[in-house]
Amino acid sequence: MQLEWIGRIVLAGVLAAAIGLERQYHYKEAGLRTHFLVGVGAATLMVLSKHAFADMLGQPGVELDPSRIASQVVTGVGFIGAGTIVFRRNLIYGLTTAAGLWATSAVGMAVGAGMYGVGVATSVLILGGLWALDWLARRLAVRRLRHLVVTLPDQPGEIGRLGTALGQLGVNIARIEVGQAHEGRLEIELHLSVPGDMGMDRVAAAVERLEGMQVTYRARDRDENPASGSRREAGPQEANRPQGDRPPEE
Repeated sequence: MQLEWIGRIVLAGVLAAAIGLERQYHYKEAGLRTHFLVGVGAATLMVLSKHAFADMLGQPGVELDPSRIASQVVTGVGFIGAGTIVFRRNLIYGLTTAAGLWATSAVGMAVGAGMYGVGVATSVLILGGLWALDWLARRLAVRRLRHLVVTLPDQPGEIGRLGTALGQLGVNIARIEVGQAHEGRLEIELHLSVPGDMGMDRVAAAVERLEGMQVTYRARDRDENPASGSRREAGPQEANRPQGDRPPEE
């Protein structure tokens, strides 16, 4: 019997890792290892909830509620998910990641309860849904919000020159925040509305073709090489920026 329980936990880990791999491929805060741990933990707790106290049945004054531990998994994963959500300057980051962790815990609980078909089907639905919705968004060229930090000379007309270059790409500036001047240069944070079929590498390249301008931070797209990175030498304000910042998620 214990081998069957161990098999459930292993299967939950495999399914959760598959979901985490998809999330890591898109450079999300919680990736392969986080989802794996959530799935394995949820399955283990579900097995414990159903079977760990069977030897106590029949004892005087003992009543067994097999759903008690399992119900706390949902609450506990809620705390983990809350840790991935960042509300920063009226923008919300990490909602999809938090929802993914919550759904992964459900997969682990289903497999831990012995409902293998439900767990596998849910995993396939999660992976297929994420892929299909991302493909559809790109196909329809749905505009996305992206984050870009640029340093430029502290001179009149420089921000306007940057805005013109972005406008020629079809990129709209949703909001701009100008930092304090430092050694004759300004650091500005741009929240951009970018066409769905346009990568941030193209936007950053267009900005850096402008004389005197440098990109210090940009959101990465899934098709970029992670080895190349998206962060260059940080400016004075960039050094204090939370490392978890990402583009706003759905």
